[in-house]
Amino acid sequence: MEVKRYRANTMQAALAQVKQELGPQAVILNTKTFYQGGFLGLRKKEIVEILASREVNIVDTPPSFARQKETYARHHISGRSPLVESKSPPPGEGKADEILKELSSLKSRVELLTREYVRDPDCPPALSERYELLLKAGVSKLLAKKIVGAVHTDLNKADLENASTVEKSLAQEIGKLMKLSGPVKCDGGKTRKVVMTGPTGVGKTTTIAKLAAHFSIKERRRVGLITADTYRIAAVEQLKVYADIIGVALDVVLTPKELREAVKRHSDKEIIFIDTAGRSQQNRMKLVELKNFVESAEPDENHLLISTTTSEDEIFNIIDKFSIVDVSSFIFSKTDECTKPGLILDVLASSEKPVSYLTTGQDVPDDIEVATEESLLNLLFKDCAQ
Repeated sequence: MEVKRYRANTMQAALAQVKQELGPQAVILNTKTFYQGGFLGLRKKEIVEILASREVNIVDTPPSFARQKETYARHHISGRSPLVESKSPPPGEGKADEILKELSSLKSRVELLTREYVRDPDCPPALSERYELLLKAGVSKLLAKKIVGAVHTDLNKADLENASTVEKSLAQEIGKLMKLSGPVKCDGGKTRKVVMTGPTGVGKTTTIAKLAAHFSIKERRRVGLITADTYRIAAVEQLKVYADIIGVALDVVLTPKELREAVKRHSDKEIIFIDTAGRSQQNRMKLVELKNFVESAEPDENHLLISTTTSEDEIFNIIDKFSIVDVSSFIFSKTDECTKPGLILDVLASSEKPVSYLTTGQDVPDDIEVATEESLLNLLFKDCAQ
C-alpha cells in the first residue's frame, strides 16, 4: 500500500491536495497539526499534515442523506472536526475487520467534507427553491442540506407542496440554530462592565458610541466610557467627540493597571463601556496583551465584533484566536454591506456563543439593533424579492 503525505496551512487546503492527486476515493489514514519555522518561537506557522492512500480496499458506501444530516449535527454544528475525533482501536483489539470499519468511517466523513452536493431529485419544488435561496444567501451547502432535510422529514407530502407551509417550517428550523443573548444587561444594581474586542476596522469605537448614547440618552442610565485604544489616535479623538456630545465622562488608559483604576473611578456609574485596541488574530503576542487588559477590567460582558464583510474562513479563524479573551457574545457589524449574510447562520450553528447586536451604518445611536430571530431572518432573505 502506497501512503502519501500532504501538508498545508489549513485542513481544507490539505484535503484539496489529497482529492486532486488521489481522487475522491482516497482514504485518510491519519491527520495531525504541528508548528513549523519561526525564530525563537516567534512567527511559527501552523501546518496540517494528512497521510492518505487510494490503495486501501474499502467498499464504497456513501452516507445516506439521513446519515449526512446526523454526522453534520454531531460534528460540524458542535464545532468539532470529525477527523480529529476519530479513535484508534483499543489496545489488543486491532482486528482486521475493526480496522477496515474505522477506515470506512473515516472515508465517509472525508467525503462528507469534500463532496459536492447536488439537488435531490425527490425534493419538492417549494423546498428546492428555499434550498437555492439559502445557498444564494451564503449559507454553506452542508447547513442548507441539514435545514431542508429537517423540513422534508417533518412535513407530509401535502404540506411540502404548500409554499407558505414550507416557508414557515423553514423559518422554524433556522430559528433553532440561532443563539440570541439579547441586549446589554443593565438592571440598575451593581456597575455593569461591558468590553468590546475584535480585529482592527470592525467598528468597535462606533458601536460603543451607539450603545453609550442609547443607554445614556434613551434609557437615562449613568454611563462611563473608557478607551484603551491608544494605538489609533483617531479612535481616541473620535470617542472624545462622541463622549462630549452624549455628555458622559471618558477615561483614556495606557496599561491594565490604569484600566483597573479607571473602572474604580466609574464605580458610581450603572454601566461602563470599555473600548480596546483592534488586534490582528494572527498576532499572538498582541492578543495576550489584550487578554491582560480585558482581565484587568473583570468585565460582565465581552462582545466580540465581527465584520460580515469578512470571509467565512477568516471569521472562524477570528473566533478561534479571540477565544483567548473569554468572549460572551458576538456583534455582527457592517450588515448593510454584507453580500452573504448566511455566514452568520453558519457561525451561530457551529459556535456555542450567541449574538447580541447587528450594526449597519455610522449614525449614532441609530444604526444598531438587538439581534432577534426576525431581524436575522430579514437579513438572511433580504434579497429574495430582487
